[in-house]
Amino acid sequence: MDIIEIFYRNRNEELAIPMAKYMKNLFPFLGMKKPERAKLARDFLREKKEEG
Repeated sequence: MDIIEIFYRNRNEELAIPMAKYMKNLFPFLGMKKPERAKLARDFLREKKEEG
């Protein structure tokens, strides 16, 4: 599983809508705030490091 798939599995549609509106709907958003995104990335990198 790659990091993009992990982010998509943890997306929050309720937060994504106002985030996209704030940016005038120019970009798609997953609705994840930085602390959650950072934790997912940290866990992913830790797991990859243990594999290799």
